[in-house]
Amino acid sequence: MFAGFSLRVMPAMRRHSVAYVIVCALAVAGWWAFGGNATSSAIVLSAAISIAAVGVPHGGLDHWLGRRLLMGWCGSAWPLVFFPSYLMVGMAVALGWVLLPLIGIFCFFLLSAWHFGREEDKGQSMITAIASGGLVIWVAALARPAEMVEILNALVVSPHFSFWRSNVSTAVMIVDATRVMGLILVPMAVFAAFPVTFFGVDGVARRREGNRLLLRLATIAVTCWTPILVSFTIYFCVWH
Repeated sequence: MFAGFSLRVMPAMRRHSVAYVIVCALAVAGWWAFGGNATSSAIVLSAAISIAAVGVPHGGLDHWLGRRLLMGWCGSAWPLVFFPSYLMVGMAVALGWVLLPLIGIFCFFLLSAWHFGREEDKGQSMITAIASGGLVIWVAALARPAEMVEILNALVVSPHFSFWRSNVSTAVMIVDATRVMGLILVPMAVFAAFPVTFFGVDGVARRREGNRLLLRLATIAVTCWTPILVSFTIYFCVWH
């Protein structure tokens, strides 16, 4: 049974991986060819629409995961546990975003990276999951810091309402902290798959890690050479 399942699923996973790499390559080539004119604005607008169309429903289905996790523990009463807890977590994130934006947003980055990495491969360690799942964040901070600061300036609450006081904008501090993390985590994400890909004994492991390495390199390329909104949309909507 499990062998049959693998035969059915693995080709689909490989097709998904190939499709993601192709989309990344087309995005990079398209931006090189058309970036900076009216076509680039259309691409960014399409990315924004895609995030709205896919991201909102994606977040709206979190209760499915909650039901799966809690049904065995509290049975039909799972909504009474899940929804209050979910709302409390959301309020805590919102409060941290307003009162301690530097800490709140940076922790949000770490949690998002861990979530993305765990969805990619649940067998990864926590640090490797954060490294690989956060490539769209770490690489953006390293390669497109001014753009990231501009985006965060639109999202961060004015320092007038924050407990944090500094002559440097909160957005700049967040990007600087993210860049420091990126200097460590980006190489870690790449080289985590490198040894097995080129020096592994097991052929199945070599193919699996080679596929993973290619995916991570594609994510790095599209994040380096296309706007953040475009690269994140491709990663989120096509891969995650």
